[in-house]
Amino acid sequence: MHPIKTRRILWLVPGEENHPSSMCFVKRQLTSLEQWPELQIEAFFLGKNPSLLNLSRRYTTLKSFTKRFAPHLVHAQYGSVTAAFGVATLKRPLVISYRGSDLNPSPGDNWAKNLFGNFLSQVSAYRASYVICVSEQLQRRVWRRNVPIEIIPSGVDLRLFSPMSREQARGELGWDQNDPVVFFYAGSNPIGKGLDLANATVNFVRQKMPNLKLQILDGSVPSHLMPLYYNASDCLLMTSEHEGSPNVVKEAMSCNLPIIAVDVGDVRERLNGVLCSAITQRDSLMLGAELTKIIRLNRRSNGRDAIEKLDQRILAQQLVSIYQKLA
Repeated sequence: MHPIKTRRILWLVPGEENHPSSMCFVKRQLTSLEQWPELQIEAFFLGKNPSLLNLSRRYTTLKSFTKRFAPHLVHAQYGSVTAAFGVATLKRPLVISYRGSDLNPSPGDNWAKNLFGNFLSQVSAYRASYVICVSEQLQRRVWRRNVPIEIIPSGVDLRLFSPMSREQARGELGWDQNDPVVFFYAGSNPIGKGLDLANATVNFVRQKMPNLKLQILDGSVPSHLMPLYYNASDCLLMTSEHEGSPNVVKEAMSCNLPIIAVDVGDVRERLNGVLCSAITQRDSLMLGAELTKIIRLNRRSNGRDAIEKLDQRILAQQLVSIYQKLA
């Protein structure tokens, strides 16, 4: 019997390693790969400080880390600067995962930052051995065509994100049990997430439902508490300008939370066949009309049935197959 040959994979991740919500879906995917003994994966976090001084320091640290770890393959978990760091590792097969704002414009961010980040994303693809996009919309944006490109959405931890009673979730959060609640995820870029449109939509509905609450999360809530917010709410409202494959939609589906959304990223594909949910135009009156229907219906969706194929343990197998081809 031949011994298992270990393949060392280096993940390059934007954001902070110890921040509870920074790239949490990437961290969960990393955990799901621990069941493969033939893979030894180490994650290198670039941090949140975009200054040239910080990037220079991180690059120096990365060179030392790479020399010590000697990876067979590098996987950049984002485009832009993260992908450029992957290019700088040289002579190693490079996989790049594009996730949304690395290829899409990001309203609210500096235009020069947008342009430069997108340029780095596109140029880095010419060095990649394999490209992963989380949606078809992103795949169409990639300039390079003579490289293997696969669509693999970010997975969901179905053990963490699961349905529970609304009463229990509200009790744990200390919410009123009677007022209807709309959940909105603003993240670190409220403008890009469409907060103004969300506020206008909720204000329209309040003309008939004055006790309607809008629960806005900014990304500071630890990921292990997020299921409480999904289960305590009556509906998720998604009004983003651009998205890749928004995790908030998939997590809400996992908890059977109804969703009202604009047609962005892969949301239409995700919500195909999901009851008590709707996609409409970027118009507060149309969004408000659908939101009113959902609140009055007072039912949960069947989103979990539709999202089971995106269990992160299933998608991890697809990553392993790519690594086996390249490493």
